[in-house]
Amino acid sequence: MLTGASAANAGAYTCSAGNAWGSATSTAATLAVVSATNPGHLTNVSCRAQVGTGASQLIAGFVVGGGSNGSGAPVLVRASGPALAQFGVTGLLPDPKLVLNSASGIFAADTGWAGNAQVASTAAAVGAFAWTTVASKDSALVETLPPATYTAEIIGATGDTGIALAEVYDATAAYTAASPHLINISARLEVGTGANILIAGFVIGGTTSKTVLIRASGPALIPFGVSGTLSDPQLGLYKTNTDGTSTLLSSNTGWGGNAQIAAAAGSVGAFSWGIQGTPDSAILVTLPPGGYTAQVQGASGDTGIALVEAYDVP
Repeated sequence: MLTGASAANAGAYTCSAGNAWGSATSTAATLAVVSATNPGHLTNVSCRAQVGTGASQLIAGFVVGGGSNGSGAPVLVRASGPALAQFGVTGLLPDPKLVLNSASGIFAADTGWAGNAQVASTAAAVGAFAWTTVASKDSALVETLPPATYTAEIIGATGDTGIALAEVYDATAAYTAASPHLINISARLEVGTGANILIAGFVIGGTTSKTVLIRASGPALIPFGVSGTLSDPQLGLYKTNTDGTSTLLSSNTGWGGNAQIAAAAGSVGAFSWGIQGTPDSAILVTLPPGGYTAQVQGASGDTGIALVEAYDVP
Protein backbone atom coordinates (compact mmCIF):
# COMPACT_ATOMS: atom_id res chain seq x y z
CA MET A 1 0.00 0.00 0.00
CA LEU A 2 1.26 3.46 -0.92
CA THR A 3 -0.05 6.18 1.38
CA GLY A 4 0.24 9.92 0.85
CA ALA A 5 1.25 9.37 -2.80
CA SER A 6 3.23 12.19 -4.39
CA ALA A 7 4.73 12.78 -7.82
CA ALA A 8 7.79 10.82 -6.69
CA ASN A 9 5.67 7.65 -6.57
CA ALA A 10 4.56 7.89 -10.20
CA GLY A 11 5.85 5.16 -12.52
CA ALA A 12 5.48 1.51 -13.50
CA TYR A 13 5.12 -1.22 -10.87
CA THR A 14 5.36 -4.99 -11.12
CA CYS A 15 4.66 -7.76 -8.62
CA SER A 16 6.91 -10.82 -8.36
CA ALA A 17 6.06 -14.08 -6.62
CA GLY A 18 8.36 -17.04 -6.25
CA ASN A 19 9.28 -20.15 -4.36
CA ALA A 20 11.82 -22.96 -4.61
CA TRP A 21 10.43 -24.05 -7.98
CA GLY A 22 10.64 -20.70 -9.74
CA SER A 23 9.15 -17.23 -9.95
CA ALA A 24 6.70 -15.17 -11.98
CA THR A 25 6.43 -11.43 -12.56
CA SER A 26 3.25 -9.55 -13.46
CA THR A 27 2.94 -7.15 -16.33
CA ALA A 28 3.59 -3.55 -15.36
CA ALA A 29 0.86 -1.39 -13.87
CA THR A 30 1.21 2.35 -14.31
CA LEU A 31 0.63 4.69 -11.38
CA ALA A 32 -0.17 8.31 -12.22
CA VAL A 33 -0.41 10.90 -9.47
CA VAL A 34 -2.69 13.88 -10.08
CA SER A 35 -3.58 16.89 -8.01
CA ALA A 36 -7.27 16.96 -7.05
CA THR A 37 -9.29 19.78 -5.51
CA ASN A 38 -12.02 17.29 -4.52
CA PRO A 39 -10.24 14.11 -3.34
CA GLY A 40 -12.14 10.87 -2.81
CA HIS A 41 -13.98 10.54 0.52
CA LEU A 42 -16.93 8.75 2.12
CA THR A 43 -20.10 10.73 1.54
CA ASN A 44 -22.94 8.58 2.85
CA VAL A 45 -23.98 5.30 4.45
CA SER A 46 -27.32 3.54 4.51
CA CYS A 47 -28.71 0.41 6.08
CA ARG A 48 -32.18 -1.11 5.72
CA ALA A 49 -33.44 -3.51 8.34
CA GLN A 50 -36.39 -4.90 10.25
CA VAL A 51 -36.74 -2.62 13.27
CA GLY A 52 -37.87 -4.27 16.47
CA THR A 53 -38.01 -3.11 20.05
CA GLY A 54 -35.36 -2.99 22.76
CA ALA A 55 -32.04 -4.36 21.53
CA SER A 56 -33.55 -4.98 18.06
CA GLN A 57 -33.75 -1.32 17.10
CA LEU A 58 -31.77 -0.15 14.06
CA ILE A 59 -28.49 1.54 15.02
CA ALA A 60 -26.14 3.12 12.48
CA GLY A 61 -22.86 4.51 13.78
CA PHE A 62 -20.57 7.06 12.17
CA VAL A 63 -17.52 9.13 12.98
CA VAL A 64 -16.81 12.71 11.89
CA GLY A 65 -13.10 13.41 11.77
CA GLY A 66 -10.21 14.51 9.57
CA GLY A 67 -9.78 17.99 8.20
CA SER A 68 -7.87 20.89 9.66
CA ASN A 69 -10.09 23.94 9.32
CA GLY A 70 -11.58 23.57 12.81
CA SER A 71 -15.21 23.56 11.68
CA GLY A 72 -17.85 20.87 11.95
CA ALA A 73 -19.32 18.78 9.16
CA PRO A 74 -22.88 19.44 7.93
CA VAL A 75 -24.72 16.12 8.06
CA LEU A 76 -28.17 14.94 6.99
CA VAL A 77 -29.52 11.96 8.94
CA ARG A 78 -32.77 10.32 7.78
CA ALA A 79 -35.05 7.57 9.04
CA SER A 80 -37.30 6.38 6.22
CA GLY A 81 -40.33 4.22 6.87
CA PRO A 82 -43.46 5.25 4.93
CA ALA A 83 -41.21 6.85 2.25
CA LEU A 84 -40.07 3.37 1.18
CA ALA A 85 -43.54 2.49 -0.08
CA GLN A 86 -42.71 4.16 -3.42
CA PHE A 87 -40.16 1.35 -3.99
CA GLY A 88 -42.68 -1.41 -3.37
CA VAL A 89 -41.42 -2.23 0.13
CA THR A 90 -44.08 -3.71 2.41
CA GLY A 91 -44.23 -4.18 6.16
CA LEU A 92 -42.85 -0.70 6.76
CA LEU A 93 -42.25 0.97 10.11
CA PRO A 94 -45.14 3.49 10.07
CA ASP A 95 -43.69 6.09 12.46
CA PRO A 96 -39.87 5.94 12.70
CA LYS A 97 -38.43 7.98 15.53
CA LEU A 98 -34.87 9.19 14.93
CA VAL A 99 -32.48 9.79 17.83
CA LEU A 100 -28.98 11.15 17.18
CA ASN A 101 -26.57 10.40 20.03
CA SER A 102 -23.09 11.63 20.84
CA ALA A 103 -20.79 10.49 23.64
CA SER A 104 -22.49 12.92 26.02
CA GLY A 105 -26.03 11.71 25.33
CA ILE A 106 -28.85 12.66 23.00
CA PHE A 107 -27.66 15.29 20.52
CA ALA A 108 -30.98 15.76 18.70
CA ALA A 109 -34.18 13.83 17.89
CA ASP A 110 -37.09 13.97 15.47
CA THR A 111 -40.48 12.31 15.02
CA GLY A 112 -42.03 13.31 11.69
CA TRP A 113 -40.20 15.70 9.36
CA ALA A 114 -43.37 17.71 8.51
CA GLY A 115 -42.03 18.85 5.13
CA ASN A 116 -39.09 20.73 6.65
CA ALA A 117 -37.63 22.93 3.89
CA GLN A 118 -34.02 22.54 5.08
CA VAL A 119 -34.35 18.75 5.10
CA ALA A 120 -35.84 18.76 1.59
CA SER A 121 -33.22 21.09 0.10
CA THR A 122 -30.32 19.27 1.75
CA ALA A 123 -31.63 15.91 0.55
CA ALA A 124 -31.82 17.25 -3.00
CA ALA A 125 -28.29 18.66 -2.77
CA VAL A 126 -26.75 15.34 -1.66
CA GLY A 127 -28.75 13.23 -4.12
CA ALA A 128 -31.02 11.47 -1.63
CA PHE A 129 -34.29 10.09 -2.98
CA ALA A 130 -37.18 12.51 -2.49
CA TRP A 131 -39.77 12.22 0.23
CA THR A 132 -42.95 13.12 -1.63
CA THR A 133 -45.44 13.38 1.25
CA VAL A 134 -44.87 16.22 3.69
CA ALA A 135 -47.28 14.69 6.21
CA SER A 136 -45.44 11.37 6.36
CA LYS A 137 -44.00 10.16 9.66
CA ASP A 138 -40.50 9.78 8.23
CA SER A 139 -37.95 11.60 10.38
CA ALA A 140 -34.79 13.60 9.62
CA LEU A 141 -32.20 15.93 11.12
CA VAL A 142 -29.77 18.41 9.54
CA GLU A 143 -26.94 19.18 11.94
CA THR A 144 -23.41 20.57 11.87
CA LEU A 145 -21.42 18.04 13.87
CA PRO A 146 -17.98 18.57 15.41
CA PRO A 147 -15.46 15.73 15.06
CA ALA A 148 -16.70 12.90 17.31
CA THR A 149 -18.46 9.54 17.31
CA TYR A 150 -22.24 9.40 16.79
CA THR A 151 -25.05 6.87 16.54
CA ALA A 152 -28.36 7.22 14.74
CA GLU A 153 -31.03 5.08 16.41
CA ILE A 154 -34.37 4.26 14.80
CA ILE A 155 -37.33 2.89 16.75
CA GLY A 156 -41.09 2.91 16.35
CA ALA A 157 -42.42 6.06 18.01
CA THR A 158 -45.33 4.09 19.46
CA GLY A 159 -43.39 0.90 20.13
CA ASP A 160 -44.35 -0.65 16.80
CA THR A 161 -42.08 -2.57 14.42
CA GLY A 162 -41.36 -2.79 10.70
CA ILE A 163 -38.78 -2.15 7.98
CA ALA A 164 -36.89 1.17 8.00
CA LEU A 165 -33.90 2.69 6.26
CA ALA A 166 -31.19 4.66 8.08
CA GLU A 167 -29.14 7.12 6.03
CA VAL A 168 -26.30 9.46 6.93
CA TYR A 169 -25.07 12.00 4.34
CA ASP A 170 -22.06 14.29 4.41
CA ALA A 171 -23.63 17.53 3.17
CA THR A 172 -20.41 19.54 2.73
CA ALA A 173 -21.05 21.81 -0.27
CA ALA A 174 -17.43 22.24 -1.37
CA TYR A 175 -15.25 19.49 0.03
CA THR A 176 -11.48 19.95 0.38
CA ALA A 177 -8.78 17.99 2.19
CA ALA A 178 -9.17 20.48 5.07
CA SER A 179 -12.88 19.68 5.55
CA PRO A 180 -14.06 17.49 8.44
CA HIS A 181 -15.84 14.49 6.94
CA LEU A 182 -17.18 10.98 7.56
CA ILE A 183 -14.24 8.71 8.34
CA ASN A 184 -16.07 5.64 9.66
CA ILE A 185 -19.53 4.17 9.23
CA SER A 186 -21.05 1.08 10.82
CA ALA A 187 -24.25 -0.84 11.43
CA ARG A 188 -24.98 -3.69 13.85
CA LEU A 189 -27.91 -5.98 13.11
CA GLU A 190 -29.35 -9.44 13.46
CA VAL A 191 -28.25 -11.19 10.26
CA GLY A 192 -30.75 -13.57 8.74
CA THR A 193 -30.85 -15.48 5.47
CA GLY A 194 -32.10 -14.66 1.99
CA ALA A 195 -33.52 -11.14 1.89
CA ASN A 196 -32.66 -10.67 5.57
CA ILE A 197 -28.86 -10.67 5.30
CA LEU A 198 -27.07 -7.51 6.46
CA ILE A 199 -26.63 -5.01 3.62
CA ALA A 200 -24.97 -1.65 4.25
CA GLY A 201 -24.48 0.84 1.43
CA PHE A 202 -21.85 3.53 1.15
CA VAL A 203 -20.79 6.07 -1.44
CA ILE A 204 -17.35 7.40 -2.31
CA GLY A 205 -17.58 10.97 -3.56
CA GLY A 206 -14.99 13.25 -5.08
CA THR A 207 -12.89 12.76 -8.19
CA THR A 208 -10.18 10.34 -7.05
CA SER A 209 -10.11 6.80 -5.71
CA LYS A 210 -10.25 6.08 -1.99
CA THR A 211 -8.80 3.24 0.09
CA VAL A 212 -11.29 1.75 2.53
CA LEU A 213 -11.18 -1.02 5.11
CA ILE A 214 -14.43 -2.99 5.34
CA ARG A 215 -14.94 -5.40 8.24
CA ALA A 216 -17.63 -7.90 9.23
CA SER A 217 -17.37 -8.75 12.92
CA GLY A 218 -19.14 -11.72 14.45
CA PRO A 219 -17.04 -13.61 17.01
CA ALA A 220 -15.00 -10.42 17.57
CA LEU A 221 -18.06 -8.93 19.32
CA ILE A 222 -18.11 -11.57 22.08
CA PRO A 223 -15.52 -9.77 24.30
CA PHE A 224 -17.93 -6.80 24.39
CA GLY A 225 -20.65 -8.93 25.97
CA VAL A 226 -22.65 -9.44 22.76
CA SER A 227 -24.42 -12.80 22.73
CA GLY A 228 -25.90 -14.65 19.77
CA THR A 229 -23.20 -13.44 17.35
CA LEU A 230 -22.89 -14.67 13.77
CA SER A 231 -20.26 -17.40 14.06
CA ASP A 232 -18.83 -17.24 10.53
CA PRO A 233 -19.57 -13.91 8.79
CA GLN A 234 -18.98 -13.94 5.05
CA LEU A 235 -18.32 -10.48 3.60
CA GLY A 236 -19.06 -9.50 0.02
CA LEU A 237 -18.27 -6.14 -1.58
CA TYR A 238 -20.49 -5.11 -4.49
CA LYS A 239 -20.35 -2.23 -6.95
CA THR A 240 -23.72 -0.56 -7.61
CA ASN A 241 -24.23 -0.17 -11.36
CA THR A 242 -26.13 2.63 -13.10
CA ASP A 243 -28.85 0.20 -14.25
CA GLY A 244 -29.64 -0.83 -10.68
CA THR A 245 -27.77 -4.14 -10.78
CA SER A 246 -24.68 -4.90 -8.72
CA THR A 247 -21.34 -6.57 -9.44
CA LEU A 248 -19.34 -8.59 -6.93
CA LEU A 249 -15.87 -7.05 -6.59
CA SER A 250 -14.40 -9.04 -3.71
CA SER A 251 -15.35 -11.42 -0.92
CA ASN A 252 -13.77 -12.84 2.21
CA THR A 253 -14.58 -15.58 4.69
CA GLY A 254 -12.12 -15.45 7.58
CA TRP A 255 -9.44 -12.77 7.55
CA GLY A 256 -6.70 -15.20 8.60
CA GLY A 257 -4.74 -12.76 10.76
CA ASN A 258 -3.70 -10.75 7.68
CA ALA A 259 -0.94 -8.36 8.80
CA GLN A 260 -1.90 -5.60 6.36
CA ILE A 261 -5.52 -5.64 7.51
CA ALA A 262 -4.41 -5.58 11.16
CA ALA A 263 -2.10 -2.63 10.46
CA ALA A 264 -4.83 -0.73 8.58
CA ALA A 265 -7.30 -1.37 11.43
CA GLY A 266 -4.80 0.01 13.92
CA SER A 267 -4.14 3.10 11.82
CA VAL A 268 -7.84 4.05 11.65
CA GLY A 269 -8.63 3.32 15.31
CA ALA A 270 -10.74 0.20 14.76
CA PHE A 271 -11.04 -2.13 17.75
CA SER A 272 -8.48 -4.93 17.56
CA TRP A 273 -9.21 -8.45 16.39
CA GLY A 274 -5.88 -9.58 17.79
CA ILE A 275 -3.15 -11.11 15.64
CA GLN A 276 -4.52 -14.62 15.19
CA GLY A 277 -6.95 -15.59 12.45
CA THR A 278 -10.62 -15.65 13.45
CA PRO A 279 -13.82 -16.30 11.45
CA ASP A 280 -14.38 -12.52 11.22
CA SER A 281 -13.94 -11.19 7.68
CA ALA A 282 -12.39 -8.08 6.13
CA ILE A 283 -11.50 -6.49 2.80
CA LEU A 284 -8.90 -3.75 2.26
CA VAL A 285 -9.38 -2.16 -1.15
CA THR A 286 -8.97 1.04 -3.14
CA LEU A 287 -12.20 2.05 -4.91
CA PRO A 288 -13.07 4.70 -7.49
CA PRO A 289 -15.92 7.14 -6.79
CA GLY A 290 -19.32 5.48 -6.86
CA GLY A 291 -21.85 3.50 -4.85
CA TYR A 292 -21.11 0.21 -3.11
CA THR A 293 -22.73 -2.29 -0.76
CA ALA A 294 -21.13 -4.47 1.89
CA GLN A 295 -23.19 -7.63 2.36
CA VAL A 296 -22.81 -9.92 5.36
CA GLN A 297 -24.27 -13.39 5.73
CA GLY A 298 -23.47 -16.63 7.50
CA ALA A 299 -20.97 -18.62 5.45
CA SER A 300 -22.80 -21.83 6.37
CA GLY A 301 -26.27 -20.30 6.18
CA ASP A 302 -26.44 -19.60 9.91
CA THR A 303 -27.77 -16.45 11.57
CA GLY A 304 -26.78 -14.09 14.38
CA ILE A 305 -25.66 -10.58 15.27
CA ALA A 306 -22.90 -8.99 13.19
CA LEU A 307 -21.28 -5.57 12.84
CA VAL A 308 -20.30 -4.17 9.46
CA GLU A 309 -17.86 -1.23 9.29
CA ALA A 310 -16.26 0.86 6.56
CA TYR A 311 -13.23 3.01 7.39
CA ASP A 312 -11.57 5.81 5.45
CA VAL A 313 -7.89 4.74 5.27
CA PRO A 314 -5.58 7.79 4.98
